[in-house]
Amino acid sequence: MSAAITQQIPKAQWREFFDTIGKQFQGWAVTVEVLAGPLGDQRAVDGLPLQGITHEVAGSQAGDILVETGDAGMPYDTHLIHRPRSVRASDTQSAPKPTSRLRPKKASRT
Repeated sequence: MSAAITQQIPKAQWREFFDTIGKQFQGWAVTVEVLAGPLGDQRAVDGLPLQGITHEVAGSQAGDILVETGDAGMPYDTHLIHRPRSVRASDTQSAPKPTSRLRPKKASRT
């Protein structure tokens, strides 16, 4: 069993980090999970293509992270992570327990 590799992303790098992974995984089917909410762990998005991830730095949503999913002919969803305190990137599921998790899965092309 391999150990999880978890990297804390400094807040000053969030915007660049999300721009990079948003482009890297754009179009991939993603699962967005809200962990340990009032109803327990829940999937907010399951299998929709990722359109982008942004860290808002100005305006009414300053400090929030937006995960945009969906495409033409399917549901479109924006998942809001309100003023997160930290962002970690991990290569396995055994990392410290977050409050939201994004899992990209490469979309199959037909």
